[in-house]
Amino acid sequence: MSEMIVPPMKLSGLEPLTIRVSPSADTAAPSATFVNIGERTNVTGSKAFARMILNGDFDQALSVARQQVENGAQIIDINMDEAMLDSQAAMVRFLNLIASEPDISRVPVMIDSSKWSVIEAGLRCVQGKAVVNSISMKEGVDAFKHQAKLLRRYGAAAVVMAFDEQGQADTYQRKIQICERAYRILVDEVGFPAEDIIFDPNIFAIATGIEEHNNYAVDFINATRWIKENLPGAKVSGGVSNVSFSFRGNDPVREAIHTVFLYHAIKAGMDMGIVNAGMVGVYDDLEPELRERVEDVVLNRRPDAGERLVEIADSAKSGAKDESKRLEWRGTPGHPVSVEQRLSHAMVHGITDFIVSDTEEAYQAIVAKGGRPLHVIEGPLMAGMSIVGDLFGQGKMFLPQVVKSARVMKSAVAHLIPYIEEEKRLDEAAGRDVQTKGKIIIATVKGDVHDIGKNIVTVVLQCNNFDVVNMGVMVPCHEILARAKAEGADIIGLSGLITPSLEEMAYVAGEMQKDDYFRIKKIPLLIGGATTSRVHTAVKISPHYEGPVVYVPDASRSVGVAQNLLGEGAGSFVAELDTDYKRVRQQHANKKQTPLWPLAKARANKWLPTPVRPELPVLSAVEGVEGLKASTGSARTEMAWHDYIPTTPKFIGKRIFKNFDLNEIAQYIDWGPFFQTWDLAGPFPAILDDEVVGAEAKKVYADGQAMLKKIIEGRWLSANAIVGLYPANSVNDDDIALYTDESRSTVAMTWYGLRQQAAKEEIDGVLRPSRCLADFVAPANSHGEPASGSSVIASPSASSGQAEARQSRKSGAMDCHVAGAPRNDAAPQDYVGVFAVTAGLGIDKKEAQFLAEHDDYSAILLKSLADRLAEAFAECLHKKVRTDLWGYAPDEALGATDLIAEKYRGIRPAPGYPACPDHSVKKDMFALLQCADIGMTLTESLAMNPAASVSGFYIGHPAASYFNVGKIGADQLKDLATRRGMDERELQRLLAPNL
Repeated sequence: MSEMIVPPMKLSGLEPLTIRVSPSADTAAPSATFVNIGERTNVTGSKAFARMILNGDFDQALSVARQQVENGAQIIDINMDEAMLDSQAAMVRFLNLIASEPDISRVPVMIDSSKWSVIEAGLRCVQGKAVVNSISMKEGVDAFKHQAKLLRRYGAAAVVMAFDEQGQADTYQRKIQICERAYRILVDEVGFPAEDIIFDPNIFAIATGIEEHNNYAVDFINATRWIKENLPGAKVSGGVSNVSFSFRGNDPVREAIHTVFLYHAIKAGMDMGIVNAGMVGVYDDLEPELRERVEDVVLNRRPDAGERLVEIADSAKSGAKDESKRLEWRGTPGHPVSVEQRLSHAMVHGITDFIVSDTEEAYQAIVAKGGRPLHVIEGPLMAGMSIVGDLFGQGKMFLPQVVKSARVMKSAVAHLIPYIEEEKRLDEAAGRDVQTKGKIIIATVKGDVHDIGKNIVTVVLQCNNFDVVNMGVMVPCHEILARAKAEGADIIGLSGLITPSLEEMAYVAGEMQKDDYFRIKKIPLLIGGATTSRVHTAVKISPHYEGPVVYVPDASRSVGVAQNLLGEGAGSFVAELDTDYKRVRQQHANKKQTPLWPLAKARANKWLPTPVRPELPVLSAVEGVEGLKASTGSARTEMAWHDYIPTTPKFIGKRIFKNFDLNEIAQYIDWGPFFQTWDLAGPFPAILDDEVVGAEAKKVYADGQAMLKKIIEGRWLSANAIVGLYPANSVNDDDIALYTDESRSTVAMTWYGLRQQAAKEEIDGVLRPSRCLADFVAPANSHGEPASGSSVIASPSASSGQAEARQSRKSGAMDCHVAGAPRNDAAPQDYVGVFAVTAGLGIDKKEAQFLAEHDDYSAILLKSLADRLAEAFAECLHKKVRTDLWGYAPDEALGATDLIAEKYRGIRPAPGYPACPDHSVKKDMFALLQCADIGMTLTESLAMNPAASVSGFYIGHPAASYFNVGKIGADQLKDLATRRGMDERELQRLLAPNL
């Protein structure tokens, strides 16, 4: 057969995904070729996802897709095949929703359905280049060719099942015959690109007791090898968990089967698949007897293989919990294990118990042979960390495990430092002999205090043999650049969470361009953090610097990016990056913008309650909340402002809470984001039983619970808060005046609002309103005019600051008359709350202690728990405000799940988020509340310190909802500058993302 040169498979969402084929089977490195496919957006594979779709909870379903992408899935599989579901409509709706979420739609989609109508409907609306799962010849060649031609027209790749008119292929010969036949039809007759073909040769259960099943794994592996050698360009995929199905309930044996099967299948050329990474171990670490018997079964090496595996299955299951076997890796008198092997094992498994003694033993042995302490690092320690890096790159290891491995490494290196220092008198300083892959300076930019993600990236890079200098938080540009020069850095990495950090990153890029040292050397600049994006990096940062500027979405991508920038192919990588960024900038420039209405027209279309019609049902204050939420998207219920009498709070002014009971706060923790910190995707508590990440989720959850107990019992952290409740009315259409007292004669603070200006459309005959948060606060009089004769207390700029509160994703609610509200024509006397909470007091001391002990894992765990406690504190206080302090929902009786789902009345918008994007209001908030009294300050970029803090406003109207202000026009910018008495250019800088 003549050799055929086939280009790599290229898929795309908003971002391209290139899947290259190894030259031949058994030569490819798994980490270079294996692609993990996220399958949690599959109603047939995830009960939780199916429940969301059946209940119409598409917002929550989107979060599942988002979590998969955040967890590193390179493709997401979407399946809506459920008997009680309109699969076609559900597929179209979900794909359209994904298209409006750039953080999800950046990866390719696999449209998965057994119904061709569903597949085609999905292809009509999906963006980028998708994969269809699946087509086959089971309904004949004509139907197969017809579907393939349509897929070619749509530009999609295809999973091709080994299935023909006679049924599924269950033997090696049937597998290769069907795959070759399908390949020839697709390539020679249809003209389907070979690189867009993904064969699934069927993985079936082995060791079932049925003799015909014994060779199933061998047949798949051999078929994979044959496909890679004989069908140029074709890829191979499969569902791995099927192979161990006969041992369901025995996780140790299933894990061993998966491990052995993947070891051989990937070597044979398997490119991608649904892999339960939590049920895959390290091949060489399997207990020898178990590995041998599993390999006998997988490779069908003896007729009694199944029986022999069953013989030890129970002991393997119990042995997994047997403490007596826990230390077998350290060896026995009859089976000694070298210190190098013990060190490597400790690295891979994150075991610190013996690291100091083993490191000392290795050092003494090396010195006795004339070696140096660095040889301990270069040898067994780096060997172990290389394995960690490979497993993480293959998706077989998760972030908590990687961070634990780094903790072991740091402890070992710390023990060697005194010996290394002794060598400083030698011509070569100790570290010069360690062949690292490059030096990287990484820092959180000036004004930003968030560093959990940056610290995780640091650990991951170090695990892959990069020398990383972590400069910490709030680092000014000149210090970053000076340190980069002093260290001879190969790469600079910038991180930030809040929106103002984006401008600081662009400033750093500009300063690098001005400095010949960086400009001539073209030192790469990496950009990362929650507010960053590929588009923003290409459009707003990259143009400031002619060197490579690379957006890195998460820790798992950082290693590949750094290797590409410093490797032999750096030139082509940078050239591809430049081409991509030019295309992104052009697409951004050509992007059709939603037209903006003039500010006057938007104000005329404000959200306004209208008189209540007698025929409309009247809801109680408690019933009204669910009624309002259920009415989203329907015609608005009518209610006049003079029909709404707000509840009067129990006090006016502020109330301080110090040393709040952490035990009470902990009851309000939302654990979902805790797992996201560790790149573990899935809703809580279902994630604990997740097929892919459940095993590791249980471990990190147990660690989190154990540390949370220590935090509470040991008083590691203190929690303080301030709640302010003030008389308030909307004024000047878009602003909210907060008054000092009930006379409403003196303004304590004005909260300047922004209004949606994007053109609105009619839905069900109703024109959607152009919202502003001020719309949910009663106007100063029934005509919405400002109160006359009111004096104003100037709001001084706070010298200290605040971090952002997590913006809830609460859906819009419509109007409702609340029973018991007497009707009168007087101006409603409304109220607004302001709050600030922190659970991060005392964290620096404890974090420093962990870092001094080289325990990055505990340091990151502590910070992630502090963040959860801060959010929980905000939730706890908001409930107290609703039910008691303000008391507008005194009968509320919601459980933890309902609180997390925000099924309560009112909202707590935060500066810097879509409904309130202006960060500068924090200065006035902190001045009003005097947040310094509880240990909270603002940075110059308006980030909050301590980082584990939350702040925002309370609005109690039953129809209040979150929304996205979006883009605003020059007329609103000018009007706002006039209202605030600010320089328009300064305001333009603050609101740049909205202009």
